Amino acid sequence: MTAPSGYFYAAQDADSFTPPTPPYQGGATGGSEPEEGAFYVWTYTELQTLLTVQEFAEIQEQFDVSRSGNFEGKNVLQRRHPGKLSETVEMALAKLFAVRYGGSPDTVEIFPPARNNQEAKNDSWPGRIPAVTDTKMIAAWNSLMISGLARAAAVFGNFEYLELAVKAANFILDNQWIDGRFQRLNYDGQSAVAAQSEDYALFVKALLDLHQGSLMLGNAEAAQQLPSSQFWLEKAVRVQDEFDEFLWSVELGGYYNTAKDASGDLLVRERSYTDNATPAANGVAIASLVRLALLGQNLEYLDRAQQALQAFSSIVRDSPQACPSLLSALDWYHHSTLVRTSPDQISGLISRYSPTAVCQIETDLPEGVIGLVCECLTCKEPAKNLEMLLAEILHSQTRV
Repeated sequence: MTAPSGYFYAAQDADSFTPPTPPYQGGATGGSEPEEGAFYVWTYTELQTLLTVQEFAEIQEQFDVSRSGNFEGKNVLQRRHPGKLSETVEMALAKLFAVRYGGSPDTVEIFPPARNNQEAKNDSWPGRIPAVTDTKMIAAWNSLMISGLARAAAVFGNFEYLELAVKAANFILDNQWIDGRFQRLNYDGQSAVAAQSEDYALFVKALLDLHQGSLMLGNAEAAQQLPSSQFWLEKAVRVQDEFDEFLWSVELGGYYNTAKDASGDLLVRERSYTDNATPAANGVAIASLVRLALLGQNLEYLDRAQQALQAFSSIVRDSPQACPSLLSALDWYHHSTLVRTSPDQISGLISRYSPTAVCQIETDLPEGVIGLVCECLTCKEPAKNLEMLLAEILHSQTRV
């Protein structure tokens, strides 16, 4: 699902065409009807044919493999046990990788998608026939992916996750503005369609998540290869300013779904507040306003967050099950916490689950102090050890 330019494709079919000849003979072209999961699953006979006796035996030991299969009579290779795999199993998996993708793991970096049924059926693929893929870029959906990768990078200390998130974010920053206005879609390098509230809200959140994830770089060599945390904060402020200018409801509070200069044909401008397949734009946006207030010490953001929460207060009161993202935003508003700490403490703090806290590196803390826990602009007693710092963070997150 990763495009060569770094963003993530919109969607992929569940099914794919199968060749009339066994897939391990290569040069596959499609049959008449696609089958669900065909690109990913293996029959028991295929595995026996492709692997040596020893490889097949160890695959059976390490993965869920049987004649009856675990998905419509075929096998999805699910691990039975954690831990390092043997050299024999790694060789077996490399063989299966080559059958699926038409090359070794060392040579195949990105597998080209099939963009429609005709391309899937008629092209000659080096391995199996891939599922048809919608290759457009959607800003909101990519932003969700960026946020997940940035958070995973912070939790696991995984630099590769952060690299993927940065590439996708840079694609959006470099390609999704026309005449100074954010665009929602990108088709084959061409941006289009004015951004909606979910695009703005989720991209601001993604930039703030990148700000937090980038803190783990510290002074490491990796820090020289990627933008600084301050870069992401500045971009978040810029996008938020545009969001406020064109979609904020001055009369009602909260954000409209569409911009004021792109709503001429609408009888009513709606404001999204219920969560569906993606979180509601207003819930995400309000939480980001609180985060921006903490990181930039700008109380105007906090005032706007309060106005928006008041605008949707009846919804939160009467139908809380419909708007969990608004409840999350309310939690941010009441329990917002800024942790100012030294570079050597930062990675241990951002990897912890503190649902309404953001971290900031502070290089001039008083002697003997490892961190300051601040509630809005008021800070607690300087923490002189990790136990005290964690206790103050917990208290701030749960205060009444």
